[in-house]
Amino acid sequence: MIKEVDCVVVCSVLSCSVLFCRLLSPEPFGTPKSRQAELEKTHTLTLYYLAQTYPKLGDNEKSASYCHLTLSRQLQSGHFQPVDWATNCATLSQYYVTRDNFTQGRHCLASASCVMSQVPEPLDEAEDGENESARERLERRRADIARCWMKYCLVLLQESRQALMDDIGELDRTKQKDLAEGGAVASSNGSHNDDKQDKPEDPEKSAGADGPCRHHGDEKSLLRFESLELTALEDQVTDRKVTDFDQARTVFLIGQKYVNAAKEFYVLDGHVTDFVEITQDWSQLFRALSFFEADFERRCKMHKRRVDMLQSLLSELNPQHYLLVCRQIMYETAEAFSEMLDLKVAIAEAADERPTVHAVKKINTLAQQSIGHYQMFLDSLRNADKEMPKTFSEDTLRPALVANFCMGRLYSKFLSSDPQLKLQNMSKSLDHYQFVVDYCIAHPDITELVKSELEICTEMSQLLPIQMEKIRLTLS
Repeated sequence: MIKEVDCVVVCSVLSCSVLFCRLLSPEPFGTPKSRQAELEKTHTLTLYYLAQTYPKLGDNEKSASYCHLTLSRQLQSGHFQPVDWATNCATLSQYYVTRDNFTQGRHCLASASCVMSQVPEPLDEAEDGENESARERLERRRADIARCWMKYCLVLLQESRQALMDDIGELDRTKQKDLAEGGAVASSNGSHNDDKQDKPEDPEKSAGADGPCRHHGDEKSLLRFESLELTALEDQVTDRKVTDFDQARTVFLIGQKYVNAAKEFYVLDGHVTDFVEITQDWSQLFRALSFFEADFERRCKMHKRRVDMLQSLLSELNPQHYLLVCRQIMYETAEAFSEMLDLKVAIAEAADERPTVHAVKKINTLAQQSIGHYQMFLDSLRNADKEMPKTFSEDTLRPALVANFCMGRLYSKFLSSDPQLKLQNMSKSLDHYQFVVDYCIAHPDITELVKSELEICTEMSQLLPIQMEKIRLTLS
């Protein structure tokens, strides 16, 4: 059987062969100019085929370079559909973003937006044989490009957070200073001055026999669409990791603008999956921004925004039809409540006095809400007989064990002066820790998957009975 990659290569070779046979035939077709145009089209088509081939060979970098060359030649020749070109260019940006090449990713997105802005508004009538009108198709593609911008902002904030995070997930001031002084911070208008940045080369001139060359072997060298004026579009958001709240907020606001743009087309009624994904990305934008906020109360409010949007979304979905999506939302909501709880505990501890009745009630409520959503997630894993499976599926294994681990931790967060209530919460905490330990004993092949959690669960399953016995002795 011919492999898919072989088919692509064969198509490319055959297309070129057909063209050259026609060009070299005793009776050449058309004028020299038309033959040259035909050759250029086939050249572009060959680059397109190569772009499709290299991912099958495991070389995504070379595929991206050929994608760029294809788009560049289409732009120079004027033989392209603007909507398709913009969509493909925006899609290409996502490869660069995932490779930490935000400069190239932003350039592709700006190029996509520039070309899309030149597309005239179509009539509402659908073309023959098509269910989607030209206007609806245009709106969909605009929303898709908005989602790519949104992803750009989200990944930029997440990568910035990762670069600045210490061992306990907080802002490392030393890393912050080093990153800022290292010239990795954008100016206020979103651009940057970097004398070391390679001057962009013409993609056509940089293509050799083996395809697009890499400037000095650097994947992050620039491949630009020089004919497009992109200054305003590129300057709206930085292409460098941010180091403080003001910079992060600027990126967040751009991302949120594109969230709203995408939601204009992808509404819940009719586009459930897309709407859910956009809402989840919006939630993650708030989460990434909160890392840079020094004020714990304001940070807590950001997580509250996440909880509100996620709970509202969950209430609109039918678990029977959207079970996997509902599980994701349940889990993320539980995590958001847990993060709010940790912030409230930190605020109470920083006060240097006994927590007020209101603070205690708030902490206990947040703990219970987080536990409740983790339990909702675990209950969704039960079989038709309402029993928990003895062996979790591969995609639910780690989430299920981590949910039990988190619930064990959350039960220890309850504040109470009642010894009996403390014992009850400690007992429930022990049950969840022990569940993780017992599952790993029964399935020793999965212990590496939850190695750090298992270490804590093992320790707590030994320590909690001792602590509980001490409390019981004080009651006797």
